[in-house]
Amino acid sequence: MNLLKKLLIWSIIAAIIESGMFFYLDKAYSRTSSDYKETKSTTKSEKKTYNEVKIPENAEDIQVSFDGKYISYCENKELKIVNTQDEKIQSVETKENASICYFKWMPDSNWILICEKDSRDRINFYNYNPIKNSKNQLTDHDMKPLIIELDSKNDKIENITLSTASHVMYTKVLHKSGKSDIYRSNVMNQIEKIKTPNNEIGNISILNLASDLVYEDREEEEIKNVIVTIVKNKKGDEKTSTNISSMDFEDNGKKVLLGTDTQDKVYIGISQSGKISSILFGDLKNSTSEWKNLKLPEITDKSNIVITNSGNIYIKNQSKNSVKNAVTNAETQYTGNFIEIQDKYIYALSNGKVTRIALK
Repeated sequence: MNLLKKLLIWSIIAAIIESGMFFYLDKAYSRTSSDYKETKSTTKSEKKTYNEVKIPENAEDIQVSFDGKYISYCENKELKIVNTQDEKIQSVETKENASICYFKWMPDSNWILICEKDSRDRINFYNYNPIKNSKNQLTDHDMKPLIIELDSKNDKIENITLSTASHVMYTKVLHKSGKSDIYRSNVMNQIEKIKTPNNEIGNISILNLASDLVYEDREEEEIKNVIVTIVKNKKGDEKTSTNISSMDFEDNGKKVLLGTDTQDKVYIGISQSGKISSILFGDLKNSTSEWKNLKLPEITDKSNIVITNSGNIYIKNQSKNSVKNAVTNAETQYTGNFIEIQDKYIYALSNGKVTRIALK
């Protein structure tokens, strides 16, 4: 009986040690991925209020977090974040001789991805937690920083699309020539350049679950799908294998990539004379001939179409200060200048304040 008790005690101790090791390894090697998963829930005592916060007249690139709790903007090249519940303002510090050149909120948590350009024309990646006012550089398992070295000071980050399900991220770098490169980083923050057939690249968007990339090939006027798989050689070393294929459509009109949603549906606009007349959407697992085709009541600019993470399609009419659901035709009015749609709300800048209007 004593032997059985000892075995039971030692089994419990071993389990505790093993759990501790897994926790340590997760923090040490997958620090970034665990960061993305945090701060999604809130305490019961936290107030669910929204205040129309003031924004300076010279503010640029105003963005709203996924649930509207935070609003970010640049003022005099400094990134500032406002809490819409208590209206407190945080300023995000940068490293010496570096400047913030791109930032973007996570699609499902109150974390913000920040890109800083240093004096050597390198892009360094950070995540910032406004709740803890903490900023961490993205590194791989050897603690090597995630960095993109630009060809010249005129290059810039034009777009970043990422999956919070797989923690894969694609970064589009635009060169002065108008050509672009795409970089892929995985959950371990290991980065590689995607070898595309050409560098005439338009919009890019990731599949959240599959972590594949869809992008516009402007030279060939096609929508292409990038699938990256991990293969092992005989020695067990891992390498990536990249396959790029063109998507086939029955419609002969010009195709424009509008975006993707969290369930991996792809949204393609059919362009006529530079404006969108209809929207095709569906899953890449199915033939595009099986996709839904939504005819728009009137043609509109691509910039007027908003695809939300949940898959809703909205059409902006800025002359009427309204947003219409393209499927239900429900129309919502707002005042001021449209900012974006997040979490079933329209956010607009009106009289120096960010207002929030519930969508119909």
